[in-house]
Amino acid sequence: MVCAGGRYLPSFYAQVRLLRDLGCTLPITCYYNGAAELGEDFSELLVGYGVTFVDLSVVNAESPYRQRNCHGWAMKSAAVINAPYREVLLLDADNFPARDPSYLFDTPEYQEYGYCLWPDIRPFDPNAQYWASLGLPAEDVSEHESGQLLIDKFVSWDALVVTSWLNGNSNYYYTVAYGDKDYWRAGARLTGKDFFVSQPCFVIPGTWVIS
Repeated sequence: MVCAGGRYLPSFYAQVRLLRDLGCTLPITCYYNGAAELGEDFSELLVGYGVTFVDLSVVNAESPYRQRNCHGWAMKSAAVINAPYREVLLLDADNFPARDPSYLFDTPEYQEYGYCLWPDIRPFDPNAQYWASLGLPAEDVSEHESGQLLIDKFVSWDALVVTSWLNGNSNYYYTVAYGDKDYWRAGARLTGKDFFVSQPCFVIPGTWVIS
């Protein structure tokens, strides 16, 4: 599942072609936010690649799990909570896998936790207002990277609802943390959901690699 539109469409196109070339047969759903983000002809470029396009602004407005804000980074949680899948692999449109990611659903970590996150390259400030705003004790951890998330909604629903609420109120919460990414952790912490964090990424000049 991918949130893409506007300037991210070219990278999403490349991502889809790469996934299929790697042998990935997972269904791909692209959430965009309003007709202007997709344009008239883009979807025709991916006919035959198993891609479904969904206007999140319509789905969110009609959903019982409506998120107050579903623009920008906040699109991700609104898309995940409203996706017609129990199990979701969320990738940013500019994430390019080096192998078919389907195996992730069979890993022991995912089977045990059903909520897998990846660390970002920066440490999280243990004195950040983020912790106090959530009523959580400060942790000496890395920031999380929401460019990829692996979630079983059945076992993670409470955490997703809280994450969606936090992102829906991004006018405040994005002032105390950078975008949506650390609110996936917050949703889990606030609901007592155990989760798995993958090993740290390593940096190649101009990019970084996540394993």
